[in-house]
Amino acid sequence: MSRYALAVLAVVVLATGLRVGGLGRWPFAGDELGTFDELGWWTHPPAVAENPDQTVPKVIPLSMAVFDAGRRLFGASELGSRVVPCVSGVLGVLAVTLGLAGVLPRWQAIAVGLWLAVGVEPIFYSQYHRFYTLTALFAWPALVTGARAVKADSAGWMLLACALAGLATACHTLAGATFGTLAVASLWGGRRVRLTAWGGAIVAAGVAGAVILPVVRAKAGMTTWAGDSPLRAAFSLVAQASWPACVLAPVGLMALWKRDRRQAGYWGTTAVAWVGGGLVLPVVLPYHSAYSFAAALPVWVLAGVATAELASTAGGRLLWAGLPLLTLPSLASYYADGNRHDFRAVADYIAVRAGPDDRVLCNEPDKLRHYRPELLPRLLPPLAADPFAVPPNGRLWVACGANRRSLEKPWAGWLAAHARLQTVIAARRADYHEYAVWVYVTDGPR
Repeated sequence: MSRYALAVLAVVVLATGLRVGGLGRWPFAGDELGTFDELGWWTHPPAVAENPDQTVPKVIPLSMAVFDAGRRLFGASELGSRVVPCVSGVLGVLAVTLGLAGVLPRWQAIAVGLWLAVGVEPIFYSQYHRFYTLTALFAWPALVTGARAVKADSAGWMLLACALAGLATACHTLAGATFGTLAVASLWGGRRVRLTAWGGAIVAAGVAGAVILPVVRAKAGMTTWAGDSPLRAAFSLVAQASWPACVLAPVGLMALWKRDRRQAGYWGTTAVAWVGGGLVLPVVLPYHSAYSFAAALPVWVLAGVATAELASTAGGRLLWAGLPLLTLPSLASYYADGNRHDFRAVADYIAVRAGPDDRVLCNEPDKLRHYRPELLPRLLPPLAADPFAVPPNGRLWVACGANRRSLEKPWAGWLAAHARLQTVIAARRADYHEYAVWVYVTDGPR
């Protein structure tokens, strides 16, 4: 077996091990449980949508079909539900590593694969019951195939890139931006490549206008969630790719420019498109930083180029392997708590202590309801007219997830005046994040 084949195998084994490790250990978090709701609406669509999310499954049919098959094959437990994201994450690393070998020197492609293998966000989404890694499984190869089209001046490769972008869009609507990215980046290619990319973008825009946009508009009009602010979205972009990759990306761009201006222009343009989308979309849509994950590949590509270039001149193999491990504190911290609040432990804590007349207020009540269904009659909606109403014959339990041991302001003042802290459920981490859940309770009836 050649050294290159051994290196590819090592990257895949590393990516697999890091994604399988702890796969079923973490409790459900964020919108993982929401995926089950969407699968229900996919298999049994409501006659009339009562909330905006019920309209989403029909415009992401590929995600729904794949996840529905995964649920039937592997079950709905933490472990079973994450098999599809995990496999998608590993295959995404493999596809990029092999695909880039036809665009960049092989050892630069290996370096990119290494960045993806150990990246905290790629690992997180590979252990998260949502469609982000499945989307990336098509969006990343679309960008790599577009780079090959520019390199070979091939309309056929660009047509394949557009087809992959279409599959990515069938997994997540905002992946449709991949068509625009390919169109703009195709300006570094020949005439046939540009015509194909812009033709694909025009067709995709027509389909989006007829099919996707009405659903997105309805969701934006019906939901009360405003999403991330532009400033928070900007910082989230750095968190998505990691600060070491963002710092090294300009170095990689300059190194690539000296050797291959077309590829440098292509990957620099796609990186700018990623940044621009991450800053503009929060202004016009309910937006979450996870939506930028499938478009973040250019940063890791440029970081990989920088890693291979620096290693060839300054530090040899040690530096080649060491640069991606600059994220080691965050990587080690990830395996402490899975980068999520442990509402499973919170549900268990409250369930054995709450009395029959007690009530429970939580900023993520769906997690408590899932892990302890017996708490359902006692749960109060966080948006109730008076969420802090203490029951006359019982106590009010309040569980609030927060980061950096800082409670949400509307909650902090009331809790300080009316309740007592019972416990803080959080794991010790090596970085500055902390996924803590504060549990308070009021005094009993007098």
